[in-house]
Amino acid sequence: MVGVNMVSGMLEAATLQSASGLQRWRQLVDLLTADIADSEQLLRRVADELRAVTNACACRITYNEPDTAVVDITSGIMPQAAQNCVAEAVEGASAPFLRLSIPLADGLVWLLPLKCSVDVVGWLQVMDGASALSGEGLDLIAVMVGNALARQAAQRQLQQSHREEIARALATNNKLTAVLRLEQERLIRREVEVRTQIGRDLHDGPVQQVAVAALSVQYVRRVAERAPDRFNEALDDLHDQLKRVSRDLRVVLYELRPLGMAEQGLVSVLQQYVARVNNSNGLQIQLNVPADLPRLSVDAEGAIFIIMQEALNNARKHAEATHVWFRLRADASALIAEVQDNGRGFDVERTQANYIQQGSYGLGNMRERAELLGGTCAIASAPGAGTIVQVRVPLHH
Repeated sequence: MVGVNMVSGMLEAATLQSASGLQRWRQLVDLLTADIADSEQLLRRVADELRAVTNACACRITYNEPDTAVVDITSGIMPQAAQNCVAEAVEGASAPFLRLSIPLADGLVWLLPLKCSVDVVGWLQVMDGASALSGEGLDLIAVMVGNALARQAAQRQLQQSHREEIARALATNNKLTAVLRLEQERLIRREVEVRTQIGRDLHDGPVQQVAVAALSVQYVRRVAERAPDRFNEALDDLHDQLKRVSRDLRVVLYELRPLGMAEQGLVSVLQQYVARVNNSNGLQIQLNVPADLPRLSVDAEGAIFIIMQEALNNARKHAEATHVWFRLRADASALIAEVQDNGRGFDVERTQANYIQQGSYGLGNMRERAELLGGTCAIASAPGAGTIVQVRVPLHH
């Protein structure tokens, strides 16, 4: 409103107190405060309106728009002599100026800088054939044009910032989507492997034992009929077979969901686990744990248990080991879990390559679990030298 009143008051005399002229000035001010995104469109309309409202012979606006070519708008016909003397005045100026008035044979040329903040970004040239324009009024118009250009530049910068922010958000979202997709595939793959492993364990252990026990029931029945004196012995054998089935089923269930991890911790769970599986199938297991071993979170200890369990299963099923050592210890920064066996060992790199080709990821799963905790899983082995699986998990993961 201040800008409207000042422009109207200063230039009311130049328009001979004309109501229509005053209205044109108001329209010009409204144009300069309007939200027009296109700089060239804005300047073209300003040049036309300014020439019309001042009855100037010509108006020319040049603007060095950031990151684009120079915008050069002329309304009317600007004499070449005016253009030349203006260029000379701009180049010859020793310091920034508010405005210049240059007399020519065809009239008076006004030259005013357009500023965004303190930077000159363009020029306003007005050819006044009648020499009747007010320099103060043109000063204010130049200031308002500069403000309009500054507002446009700020809007473009804000829009660019929003576009870049959206682009970054989309890129981050795409990365997260890809990571989630890979994690989903890994979980599905792991579920399939676990189901396959459970099926194999049940088939090779309890299922076979139940089948043998079923045959033993028939055998006990025949013994009762034909050799009653051996009935108790046969019944004891059947009882031992069913105890082994029960024990193996409990081991399978314990491996799936070890009890007491939250309440008693990893050490207690490993002690119970070793007690259940020790000396099964001729495999001796030894557990070495210091008395002051620090606790980790339940999730971290659960993951370490699964890795150690996987390493034991590999030693039991593939390494033909007779001894396995479970070791837990801690240094200043990490809890360290080791599983060592005296089995036949293997070529780690070749085995990993074969796992990938065959669609099996046992060793990779152990590493993935450790990495999810911010730790590492190192596997050292060689044919004939046994295997050591070492897991390091930060104490404050």
